[in-house]
This record gives sequence, C-alpha cells and structure tokens, in this order.
Amino acid sequence: MDIRKILAFLVTSSAELKDAARAAGAHSRADVPEPVGWNVVQCVEHVGLVEERFLAMLRAAESRDGIAGQAGPRNEENEARLHAMAASRDVKVAAPEPTHPMNRFQTVDDALAYFETARAANVRYLEQHAGKLCIPVMQHARFGSVNGLELMCIAAGHASRHAAQIREMDTG
Repeated sequence: MDIRKILAFLVTSSAELKDAARAAGAHSRADVPEPVGWNVVQCVEHVGLVEERFLAMLRAAESRDGIAGQAGPRNEENEARLHAMAASRDVKVAAPEPTHPMNRFQTVDDALAYFETARAANVRYLEQHAGKLCIPVMQHARFGSVNGLELMCIAAGHASRHAAQIREMDTG
C-alpha cells in the first residue's frame, strides 16, 4: 500500500510545528498562558498528547478487532479532506480535557522533543500496519467514524493547525 502522501503530510506538519514554535522565540514557558489560550509550549505539549491519544486509539482497535480481515477500500480523497479540515483554523474547536496541556515542559525544545517522540511512534505504527488501517475502527469526536489512515491524516492536519495558531501568537 502506498502511504507516501500520508507520510508526507506527517513530515510536513511536523516541520511546520517545529519551525513555528522555534520562530516564536518562546523558549521559556510563560508563567501565564496567552490571554486567548495556551502559550507556545502548551500548544506543542497538547499536540504531543493528541499524538499519543491517537496511537492509543489505534492500538485499542487492534487489540479489540485485531485489525484483521478484509480492509475496506481506501479513500484518498477523504484522507485529504480530513487533513485539510483538521488543519483549518476557520472553525474553533475546544480540545477534550485529556488533551489539555499539563505544563510538564519548561522550554519549547523540551515540548518539541516530546512531540517528536510521539509522532515517530505514530509513523512507525503507520509503516508497520498500513495495509490493515483501512478498516473503520474508531470514532473521532469531531470527524465521526474514521479508519487508521484517516486518523493519521487528522494527526498531520492537527499539527499544522497548531503551527498556524503559534504563528498567530507570534504576530498577534
């Protein structure tokens, strides 16, 4: 199965998040969050938490369903649509409580290392299970029933979304 487009989404969004966070110049955690939301470190921590949550969803589906049997047809058009929707800042979405930052990191670099570890685990899982990830196996609170490939497209879009949020903080 050719997953190069999804991998490209993941690589690009990772670079976007790292570049935006480092460019913001906020290498120390602010004592008080931005007036309209989270500071840069908190945004990066949140993205890492979501990455971990998505991997847990994939593993739970694998454990429950074995990610076995016949894979459903792949819908690359839907994958791209979900990626774009997740990346868009046009619709404001409240993060679920379990993905709120816990202020575990003091610097952008520390938070980015956490994100990169979580993202690398998702990429490994995608590469190892790509052929079986077209089975609809989970419910996403915003996007409904999604398969594992679609979930990885959402993950990529989510990182891009927060890169844009960080750039807005920097200019705002």
